[in-house]
Amino acid sequence: MLLAGTVSAGFIAYNSNHDAEEVSDYFYLQIYNSDNQVVSKYRVTLTGMVSSASREITSVSFDLVSGDVCETDYAIDGNGASVTITHPTEGYLLRIFALGASGVFYFV
Repeated sequence: MLLAGTVSAGFIAYNSNHDAEEVSDYFYLQIYNSDNQVVSKYRVTLTGMVSSASREITSVSFDLVSGDVCETDYAIDGNGASVTITHPTEGYLLRIFALGASGVFYFV
């Protein structure tokens, strides 16, 4: 069974271009085994830029919090990013995130 965590924190840092803001947030993603135990937990951090004219995700990073080391991967496409965590024996977890015009990241 595969399951995802929830939004935990975020920040806004103002860029020297007063029209654009850098935004960041992180999410906990967990992979469960067939006994409903967490076998791997990752913190996924998303960063992006938001202005009155556009928004885009600029980076994704992964930090292992607990459990087994997994293969991680991501793809960024404008204001969206797909994130994949693949466990060696339990399968994979795929989540798609988007950056809203208000500067908030959310699951799609």
